[in-house]
Amino acid sequence: MLEVLFTNIEFIEKESAIKGRVVPGALAYTFGGRIADSVSMQGVGLAFLHMELDIKAPTFVGDNHPCRMRSYRVS
Repeated sequence: MLEVLFTNIEFIEKESAIKGRVVPGALAYTFGGRIADSVSMQGVGLAFLHMELDIKAPTFVGDNHPCRMRSYRVS
């Protein structure tokens, strides 16, 4: 993704309504999902059934976001 909001520091400092380095919201989701998969889903089959993504505010470089997940047993 080549977007000045994410790549051009001069634009961010002078023209952007959002001050500070931000990252795409989907990037934060991707990291959270991948970390949850690698920690708790070793050796199991995984089916992606549903997702709700509600981005309520910008994600800034250096932010910490909790990742919650729920697992179900399917028989």
